[in-house]
Amino acid sequence: MIKCIRYISMAFLLPVLFTCDAITNFIISDEDEITLGQKFRAQICADAVNYPLYTKDTAVINYIQLMGQAIADAQSDRKNIPFSFTIIDSNIVNAFSLPGGPVFVYRGLLKDARSGAEVAGVLAHEIGHITMRHAAKKLAEAYGVQIIDQILFGSDSSAAAIIANLLAGMAFLKVGRDNEYQADSCGVAYSVLTRYNSYGIKNFFQTLYNLYGDTPFELFSDHPATSERISNVQRLINKTPGVPPGVPPNDTTWMHQADYAVILSKL
Repeated sequence: MIKCIRYISMAFLLPVLFTCDAITNFIISDEDEITLGQKFRAQICADAVNYPLYTKDTAVINYIQLMGQAIADAQSDRKNIPFSFTIIDSNIVNAFSLPGGPVFVYRGLLKDARSGAEVAGVLAHEIGHITMRHAAKKLAEAYGVQIIDQILFGSDSSAAAIIANLLAGMAFLKVGRDNEYQADSCGVAYSVLTRYNSYGIKNFFQTLYNLYGDTPFELFSDHPATSERISNVQRLINKTPGVPPGVPPNDTTWMHQADYAVILSKL
């Protein structure tokens, strides 16, 4: 009966809510979003062909997990989300996040990064996608309550089939330019809160641009050009309260930054 009421209510409310954040909150509660993320994460971690997990060095794994958790703990936008940070053992230069807390970063991205500040900026950006509910909104708008309920309440086999289909195209992760800019803003703000060098995310985009030109950072995103994002992040840095004065853009050792060269040597 509860599910029926939910569908009937949606029939009346969808025209009103479809263009605003309320639709996401109505279809996907925080608890639902966390459960969705856990189901998606479990399927990704079980797929060793497409998503081989990095297991070579525990120091690298711990470095990413501790850094990611420090950033997640510093933000106050969504304190109830159980974030997780997982490395995929592939040379692809990419990172992505799922609804409800899971963040994945590829070994190829870690190898291209030149400092801990750059990695922190990337993780802060991905955390921003989650705190701003970008993937959850896209999932709700694109697929609606029936698909979400089948994942949440259907049999394990049916839920796994739906998740596999969604993961095949990663369409629900292809968020728009405004969402990418918002995640960049979170990347700067969360870095400041964690006292990482706030130029990290800009330096990472500059590294990518030097290596690949305007190739996407997130392959699944409807992304702005990397050169545009470099300029936009600088504007964000200029107007973000709390950015420490006197910290040069190339300072990779400010505050509690570990020597990233040690991490690179283990990848």
